[in-house]
Amino acid sequence: MKHYLDIFLSYCKSYGRILFFSGVAAVLLISFVSGIISRQSEEPFIKVVYREPANIFTIMDKTSLWNKVYCNKVYNDYWIDKIGLTKADQSIFKKYKKLRDKYFPIKDPEGPINLFVSIEFYDRDVIGHAFYEAETMEEAYSKLSTFMTKEEVKFLREFYAQFEKRYAPLLEESKKLSALPKIFMADLNNKELDKYLKKVARFYNSRLGKKYTVLYTWFPLENQSAAFPEGEFMIMQCSPNMPIDRIPGADIVVHEIIHTISVHQPLEQKLQLSEIFLRKFKGLDKFPGYDRLRILEEPLAVVFGQALYLKKFKPELYQKEKYQMIWYNYPWVSTMAQLLEPILEEAFDRGDVLSPDLIEIMSDMAKPLYQISINPNQMSVS
Repeated sequence: MKHYLDIFLSYCKSYGRILFFSGVAAVLLISFVSGIISRQSEEPFIKVVYREPANIFTIMDKTSLWNKVYCNKVYNDYWIDKIGLTKADQSIFKKYKKLRDKYFPIKDPEGPINLFVSIEFYDRDVIGHAFYEAETMEEAYSKLSTFMTKEEVKFLREFYAQFEKRYAPLLEESKKLSALPKIFMADLNNKELDKYLKKVARFYNSRLGKKYTVLYTWFPLENQSAAFPEGEFMIMQCSPNMPIDRIPGADIVVHEIIHTISVHQPLEQKLQLSEIFLRKFKGLDKFPGYDRLRILEEPLAVVFGQALYLKKFKPELYQKEKYQMIWYNYPWVSTMAQLLEPILEEAFDRGDVLSPDLIEIMSDMAKPLYQISINPNQMSVS
């Protein structure tokens, strides 16, 4: 920046107007720098975009079924039924799995039972990030080359080349998703939403991320959608042919952001609250492994991400969906969230935090719900 100012001042001297033009130069320089700072500060806290590399990666990563927990089987089912998978495809999937396992090992954390998202599952997919950040596949490969071997990058090029002609129609169909940023950006850049999320972070005794990027990607089912967070990226999976009122919008984005807040709770707090909840709730054996996150983590995200968000920001939609059991496509989570909503809303509006006393109340509410779920004919609770 100093170099350009020196040139300008030198020009001014040649005309004998150094004092006047140096003042003008200073004003112009300040304006230029201020403009840059202003544009940087205008970068939205939550950005909604469509990026083709992110879409390609999500489609093929899930279709490969490299990890049965992380990959939604509906992608693989769709390819088998509609497109076809050959023996060569299955062979390259096996090689792909080895690569994914190397850079993104997914294992249940050892130690005490934790009913909240573990930090081990958060912001760890370095391969995924390369595609989420990139505007082109070449840019993604360039990012991958910063930590992968040449042979590994070469393999990924071959991997996508093997499926390119077959996923091309899905990308053409996905062009409809590029219209979604304009539809949802206004809701997600509401300054009151920023305040709401900061208050939720305080409730969790946690913190909010510095920024979030929402990426819309293709999904094989037209009557369902899915979403998951990966670091700062919120991956929204939906059919481009889904009616606009069913496409995962601002409330689902907020739901996923709640998970990123939850994951940053202090580990000691997560373990303490989990232990308190499980003192009375005896249904843990029915929620093995990853399913344990459905006991408390997901209902809380539904309450703050959908129910209270809609109630505070879109009350008409909240009233419409309130009793329709569509908060979540898992009965326990939906029902538990509806039970928890009144007490959590009251505690949240009071400025309370996620405390042992509040968790104990949640455990009391979960106990009879669980007993009914395993024995609908049981009319009394001891």
